[in-house]
Formats: sequence, structure tokens, C-alpha cells
Amino acid sequence: MLFQTWTANVYCCPRNGVSICINFHLELVSQLTESGDVNQLMEALCRQMEYFLDDWKELVSRNYREQFYLNFYMAEQLIHLSTELRKQSPSKAALIMLSLIKGNCTQLTS
Repeated sequence: MLFQTWTANVYCCPRNGVSICINFHLELVSQLTESGDVNQLMEALCRQMEYFLDDWKELVSRNYREQFYLNFYMAEQLIHLSTELRKQSPSKAALIMLSLIKGNCTQLTS
């Protein structure tokens, strides 16, 4: 969920000493700023993003192996479900998607 809505602003001519500003648009994660040589910062950011992607792929593969029912869903559907299931009352569409695992799923139980 961390990178679902993130944005990065890169300033070739740094503004107020800031070369890169990253915002994840999440309450728990503040905006990140970095100053310095833009080329070096972009290179470091790309390496870090590649690391996160590899880590994410491994996590997804492991979870698909361990939780066979995840194979019923595409990645986009899992993201949608994870967003919906945080809500007090998930949407009807989310409950229908869950019916693949539990028939006639009409509500969540605690």
C-alpha cells in the first residue's frame, strides 16, 4: 500500500535546497525530502525502488504459495480487497469477491 499513491517531485534546480520530494499521501508516513546532486539521488532512488520491488515480488510469491486461496485473485483485486476490508462496512462488490472463498459472504464477522 505504501507505493499505491506516491508521488516524487524532482527539481533539477533545487528549490529551497530540496532536490527530491517524495510524498506517499499516507497519514503515518511524512513527506520525505533530500538535497544534493540530482543524478546521484535519482540513481540511489532507483536502486532502492528496485530493491523494494524484488522484496515485494518475493513476499507475494511466498504468500501465494502459503495461502492457496490468494490464487483466486489478481493483484489489483487483492489491493482493492485490502482497502475495502479496512472499512467498517466493506462494499457489496468486496463481499462478492470474498464469496469465492466463503460462499454467500454477506457480512464480515469479528
